[in-house]
Formats: sequence, structure tokens, C-alpha cells
Amino acid sequence: MKTTVMLLLLLLMLILTTIYVVYTIRVLKYKKISRHIRSEKKALDKKTFPDLDDNDLKYRRENLALYQRVYLNSHSQRIIQLSVGLLFIVLCTIAVLALILSWYYMLFPLISIIYFLFALSYHNQPSLDEELAFWHDYLDKQPNNELKVNLIDSNSAYTLENVKDKMKKYSLFSGIFVLIFSIWAFIVTQTL
Repeated sequence: MKTTVMLLLLLLMLILTTIYVVYTIRVLKYKKISRHIRSEKKALDKKTFPDLDDNDLKYRRENLALYQRVYLNSHSQRIIQLSVGLLFIVLCTIAVLALILSWYYMLFPLISIIYFLFALSYHNQPSLDEELAFWHDYLDKQPNNELKVNLIDSNSAYTLENVKDKMKKYSLFSGIFVLIFSIWAFIVTQTL
């Protein structure tokens, strides 16, 4: 019986490790695409605004992000983002404590919830269409473009949006998968 439980836990760890490796590869792919689009955006910004140095461009990007966060995101979206961040920190702390105290039965549901938080975080971000409409509306209302908004081409933006949607679906799938296997492993170990 103990061998069966150990083999079951080993199988669960192997599956979780595989999910983690695939997830990491997808995150790296997302970061690579994002980095490429950001470098294109930086080159376009330097070409469009040659009078700005690197520090000014960095300050401009931070202002644009803050302006978008304040005026595009609703109050509930900001609360959800803050809650997800705080909950992530709390869950990671509990997961470390579960490892230290050998509460392995708690570890996998916590990992599942963390995957769900990742999916919620991806889902809570404004869609590309909302962002583009927001910035086009800003450019229409502010013809002198005080924030120096410079939009990238829609193909690059839609590529990034597709990858973000895939990450959201993968995070949700991973959370469901880990939760089902942790419940299954708990039930099997309790019946033995």
C-alpha cells in the first residue's frame, strides 16, 4: 500500500513538473515576443521623438502606463489587480510554510490557486481593442499629444494579444489539472 501511495505521489510530481516546464517554455516565448515588440516600439519612439534621450523615454513610458492604469482601468479592475498581487504573496508564503512543515496535502491546492490567479491576472487586463480605442480617443481629444503617444502597428499588437490569450487559457487549464490531481491524490491516500 505504501508503495502505491509513493508511486502515486511520484506520478503526480512528474505530471506537475511537466506542466511547470511547459508553462515556463510558454512564458519564455511570451517574453521573447514581448521583448521583440518592445524593442520595435523603442526604435519607433526614438525615430519619432529624436529630441528625447533614454531617461526621457523611460519617464514617458512610465507616464503612459500610469495614465492608462488610471483612466482606462476601472476601479474594480484596480482592486482586483491589487488583490491578486497580495493574494499571490500570501499564497506563496503559505506554500513555503507548507513545505517547511511537511503539509504536502496543502501544497498542490495552493499551486492550483496560484495558477488560477495567473489566469485572473491575464483576464483582468484590458483587451487590445479597448487599449487601441482608448489611445485613439486620447489622440482625437488631445491633438498636441502632450504624452507623446506613439502606437505600434496592429499586427504586432494582435500577436502579443494572441499569446496573452494562450497564456490565460494555459494557466486556467493548469490550475484545473493540478486541482483535480491533488484532490484525487488526497482521496487515494485517505482510502489506503
